[in-house]
Amino acid sequence: MSFAVPDWIETLHRSWQERHRGEVLGSARLIDEAARLRAVSSVVSGKVVSLSRPLQVARFDTPERTSRYHLEQSIRQVDRMVLARDRLTVDNHGYPNTHLDGLNHIGVDGTWCDGSPASLDGSTSSIKEWAEHGLITRGVFIDVASGRDGGWVEPGRPVTAGELAAAERRAGVDIEPGDAVLLRMGRDRYEADGRLYEAFTIGAGPTPGIGEDGIRWLADRQPSMLLWDFLEASESPLIAHMLIWAVGLLLVDNCDFALCCSALQNREHQAGLVAIAPLRLARATGCPVNPLFLY
Repeated sequence: MSFAVPDWIETLHRSWQERHRGEVLGSARLIDEAARLRAVSSVVSGKVVSLSRPLQVARFDTPERTSRYHLEQSIRQVDRMVLARDRLTVDNHGYPNTHLDGLNHIGVDGTWCDGSPASLDGSTSSIKEWAEHGLITRGVFIDVASGRDGGWVEPGRPVTAGELAAAERRAGVDIEPGDAVLLRMGRDRYEADGRLYEAFTIGAGPTPGIGEDGIRWLADRQPSMLLWDFLEASESPLIAHMLIWAVGLLLVDNCDFALCCSALQNREHQAGLVAIAPLRLARATGCPVNPLFLY
């Protein structure tokens, strides 16, 4: 599998560098007071759902590709007190668990998004800056899956710009700069049907997801965050992840929109407040997160 960088991605990055070189927040800079107030005004019921999948292990054919998750627990009694504790080991990336990708996760030509050299010596932005800024903005629910037969995006038929535009119309809300896009492609129903989703698996055939023209459509709307269940289609490998380098786009991979879809069913305006509070992890390239959707 090759990862060619399209010309339009490089053009976006040059434009970003001219205006925001050294910017440590990436697209989170679009989350300002107006974006947060827009989020608050979209809340009607005061109810909340989680967009996270349960932490789990995903095993591949080689140890280095295994997504690790282990919870080690201990318990002891001292007089009348019972004391329990645990230690968590988790892979911050991969396809099974819901996580936030850092700006130091994807680089091109030896550089990160902010123009600094691509290394892990702590000289570039990481998850820590987002933890301090706060990731609270309006989330617009873009449900492509409901427009597909079977209720999910099939392998070999990537999500297109036209489908995204139609889903935005169904949402009854126009995506504005600084909004979070909640892109449902139907992974919940896909896996409930007994199908296995393995993103970026070489030689495994086509995988479901969004195509290049769909990613261009999203990039034009300047969202602060993209929360999605499937990732890029195999026809367009890492196209969206390249936007981390190009414009500092915040990606929240492997979301679960089943509860959100049910909560917003028959609602005229499919939007609400998205809140993510990542840990203050200096140098981290990612972080497991539990996005909350208040609607």
